[in-house]
Amino acid sequence: MTLSCPTNRCVLAVCGLYALAGLTAIPLIELIVIQIFGDVRPLSLAAGPGLLFVSVSAPVLALGAWRLHREHLAVRRRYEALVQHSLDGLLLTAPDGRILTANPAACQALRYTERELQGAGRASVLDESDLAVQAFLAEREAKGQARGEFWARRKDGRRIRVEVGSALFQAAGDTFTSMSFRDITDRVVETYRAQLADVAFDKTSECIGVLDSKLRIIWANPAFERVTGWRLTEIIGQVAPFYRLLEAEPESLRAFEHAMESQGYWTGELTSRRANGELYPLAGAVTRVINDVTGEVQYVATFTDTSLLEEYEAQLSRAGRHDEATGLATRWAFEESCETALAKADPQHESVGLYLLNLDHFGHVNQSLGHAAGDRCLREVANRLVEADIPASVVARHGGDSFLIMVPSLRSQEDTGLIARQLKAVFEQPVEIDGSSIALTASIGISVFPTDGMTVDAMLRAAESALDSAKADGGDDFRYYREGAEERAREFVSKTSEIRAGIRRREFAPYFQPIVDAVTGSVEKFEVLARWKHPTRGVLGPAEFIGVAERSGLIGDLSHILLEEAAREMSGLCDRVQRRLVITFNLSARQLRQEMIANHLLQVVIDNGLAANQVVFEITESTIMDDPPTTRRILEELRGYGFRILLDDFGTGYSSLNYLRRLPVDGLKIDRSFVARVADDVTDAAIVKAILAVARELRLRVVAEGIEEEQQAECLRRYGCDQLQGFLFAKPMPGEELEHYLTETAER
Repeated sequence: MTLSCPTNRCVLAVCGLYALAGLTAIPLIELIVIQIFGDVRPLSLAAGPGLLFVSVSAPVLALGAWRLHREHLAVRRRYEALVQHSLDGLLLTAPDGRILTANPAACQALRYTERELQGAGRASVLDESDLAVQAFLAEREAKGQARGEFWARRKDGRRIRVEVGSALFQAAGDTFTSMSFRDITDRVVETYRAQLADVAFDKTSECIGVLDSKLRIIWANPAFERVTGWRLTEIIGQVAPFYRLLEAEPESLRAFEHAMESQGYWTGELTSRRANGELYPLAGAVTRVINDVTGEVQYVATFTDTSLLEEYEAQLSRAGRHDEATGLATRWAFEESCETALAKADPQHESVGLYLLNLDHFGHVNQSLGHAAGDRCLREVANRLVEADIPASVVARHGGDSFLIMVPSLRSQEDTGLIARQLKAVFEQPVEIDGSSIALTASIGISVFPTDGMTVDAMLRAAESALDSAKADGGDDFRYYREGAEERAREFVSKTSEIRAGIRRREFAPYFQPIVDAVTGSVEKFEVLARWKHPTRGVLGPAEFIGVAERSGLIGDLSHILLEEAAREMSGLCDRVQRRLVITFNLSARQLRQEMIANHLLQVVIDNGLAANQVVFEITESTIMDDPPTTRRILEELRGYGFRILLDDFGTGYSSLNYLRRLPVDGLKIDRSFVARVADDVTDAAIVKAILAVARELRLRVVAEGIEEEQQAECLRRYGCDQLQGFLFAKPMPGEELEHYLTETAER
């Protein structure tokens, strides 16, 4: 027994007092008796044993007390060790919710110190407005104990899922509660993930199969049964149908096996066979995995039946090559034919003529007779152009009320003029529509290879310039490109200089047009559109300067200013309205050819307060096809930074699912030319449905632009379009009007 321990000193003191009292009391009693009775010799003989008893019992009593104390101390230490080393959190609380004691596990789980918990109280870690917590506390109050599972709050604000047991008890006349809990967040998350995986496995439209080391089917999801026609009970234990077909193609089989051996996975396209014997195309992946339970090698195969996609691709290809309204070739198909003709032409001895024809004042026809009559009128013009008997010509619709005609093997300028007069002769007779006789005239712009351009794009620009001259001179005539070329060149130089000065003075500003959720109508994004706040001409639209900025190489500087301002204004708006908003921004082919463009765009966005995932970049199909490998690399870089990519004007160009599957894009934008008549034209409606079907199969979001009527919006909602944009919802507006617009739409 050490004297340094306060308790030991206390025990010794008590026993010492006992001995002192006993040894003092016996002689004192003897003295009192002598005084009273006189002769007490018999009593004196008994005092000796009493003194002896006290002398012996005092140390025995001290030793017993010390042993009891030591056992009590050992029990207490074991209890404290149990509490301190418990993996479960333990709290001792008062009835009013004050936390009196907390063990290390509780402090670790809740990220508090014990002193902080004592000061914070139960309400800081339990949300007592939570119905599950209320039910738990009520049960404990009624029954004296309770078990439950609910969310608790850590000091850093993060919520954790806890499993809790608690009981009321009495001690020293007071009521206390004990509470033990365990953090089961990881278990809950894993259970939730497993449930999601089960749902995904059962509900996904993709075929998923689990294969053994010999590529025999162990398990498959319902989509596998739907697509293949095989019942799971029939196919289990059989070699996967796609692998049986691969075995018949040695080269494909070697490629598959090499990918599995070198990478552990394979992706690509192949052919499989349905239960009825029909061959069908698949696209997907096979991944090698190790079974956690058995340690065996297994394979997970995920495939999509692409036969429907190929059908959609064929529809889109037809739509891309043939204008449904007129039956003529589309601009894309026309450009293909032109490129072939230019490649075959001998510049020394022959020319290729490109004629851009535009109907004069055709808008009056639509206004007076309606769009249906206008469409019939366009079909009649198309038929006449085809029947004009111009040798080897290709006729295409350029868009709206404009047509393109390409004529190869021209020998002289006289030949070129003769063709132009033949085209004008088409309009000598009026067009008869529903009893109305419509007199039409046309303006024609002419460019010639190789004089006016060596490429299709150059010739188109030259023809457009020539058409402008024809229109400026009153129309109903044709003009060659070279007429007025010097004047147009001077205008180009002048406007380029003016744009450069406008960039320097930051006269260009972003306007924003909302893109809304098709179902709820809530604003999800804003497209950034360029406006020029010209010092003398007022606010100018992009048609006044974008083309010149592109051709002069100023588009990069102009876009930099617009993106910088748009990001800054949107960041400020997000802070003011406490909402996360997204902008979409158009990228040109010239910008994508700039060095380090992805890094530059990221820096501009971040420096002005937006995150990369708040910006969607729009690119056109033609931009991609300028240089597919480079474009793909840049788009992958942009997505790697967190930006999203939207394919603009989809359906008007190549519309090839072959490259669409491989491009790192997140969504499509349906061109306004299809949206304009989606409500009343069966063909355009079919094209829109096909585009939406393709997007669903490829898990791409779809925006439809140019919506001006509620009927158009309703059709697009019914067809499953995700987002809508157009004057029906709002015109483009400056940044300072956005907050008012959001408030106004929220109130509606």
